[in-house]
This record gives sequence, structure tokens and C-alpha cells, in this order.
Amino acid sequence: LVKLIMAMMGDDIILPCHLEPAVDAGELTVEWSRQDLTPRFVYKSEDGVELLTEQNSLYTRRTSLSVSKLQCGDISLKLSTVKLSDAGTYKCLVPTYGAESVVQLAVVPSFPKSFPSSGKGRVSHNKCNMGLAVLFPPLVSVIIFAVCCQIFLHLSFSF
Repeated sequence: LVKLIMAMMGDDIILPCHLEPAVDAGELTVEWSRQDLTPRFVYKSEDGVELLTEQNSLYTRRTSLSVSKLQCGDISLKLSTVKLSDAGTYKCLVPTYGAESVVQLAVVPSFPKSFPSSGKGRVSHNKCNMGLAVLFPPLVSVIIFAVCCQIFLHLSFSF
């Protein structure tokens, strides 16, 4: 069973993986890999020690496991600052248990936080005012329609 995870570029996400039955995974070998990469390891740890020398450089300082959750068999991978190039198929593996899980990550581009304006400053397009940009054209249409209806009604009754 492949789990599909959607992420927006720049987000921090969790790629889920759990041992069942839940056992303390703190001292186990945990591997997260992508077969299309060389080296293939996105994250690897043995006996609770992260093996950075085997990690693909695209993931340097962007991956981690929750130490507290490892005790409950939760070996989900936190991937920080998602990039478009992170899209792909990830495999979670605990070799001593033969446990594995596959996660498909899809990454969508994010909207720029700001665009240059014609003036000296910058126009911000963050989450707070982006809704207005989406709502504004339909709102203008409704106002124009209402004004036209008023004019039509006014003309209809003036004869």
C-alpha cells in the first residue's frame, strides 16, 4: 500500500512510517531512501546514530526523526523546507524487522510571497490578502450586475 502525501514547496512535512507491533526503534537501523537517487539514502540511522556520510547531499540538514516517538515505533521522517526536487517515491525500511513502507510525495509550487510593483516598494501577496485577490473579480461582477439591475429597474418604471 503506497501512501500519497501532498506538500507545498517550502513546507515542513511528515512522511509517515510506523512499526507494528509498536516497539522501541531507538536502537534499530532505520533507512529512508529514494531508489532514483545516488546515494539513495535520504536518512539513515544505526543504533540511534544518524549516518550523515551515507545521506544524499540534497537532504543535508533537512531530515529528522522524532526521538520521543521512536520509543513507540513511530519512525516517520520529518522533511523540512520541501523542494520541487523532493517529489518522488520514498521507502521506509527497518531491516531487522523486515518492515517497510512506501510513501509517494507530490510537491506543488507555492505562490511567491511578494511581487515587484511599479513603484518603489513591493506588494505583498501573503495568505492574509491573497483571498481578496481571488474574491475581488467576482465581487466587482456582482456590484456591476446590481448597479445595472438598479438602472434597468429605474428606467423601466420611469416611462
